[in-house]
Amino acid sequence: MRCVDENILSHVSLCESQPYDISSKKYVQDALQERGEKISNILSRKNEDENHPAIIFVCGSSKQMLKHVADVFVHIFSEFLHKSKEEAELYLRELRINDRYVEDIW
Repeated sequence: MRCVDENILSHVSLCESQPYDISSKKYVQDALQERGEKISNILSRKNEDENHPAIIFVCGSSKQMLKHVADVFVHIFSEFLHKSKEEAELYLRELRINDRYVEDIW
């Protein structure tokens, strides 16, 4: 993918819940769970250039999917950043306020 090759994005995970090939069915939540530790490390590390912090973009066509994805992030923050559920929810809220967790649904 060009944006990864040019270091614009560090990673892209394409997940299709209704693919043409049903054997490749995968949900966003599954990909996040698989990468939970890596995601938490990227978000929690001190970036050498503080003007370019990590940003999460969640895109899809279902409001329900957004809720499930947010729940997975709360779980990831709890497990890997050692936060209580309330602290993890607050951390997600702060990411949203600071435009570091961006949702795009259609």
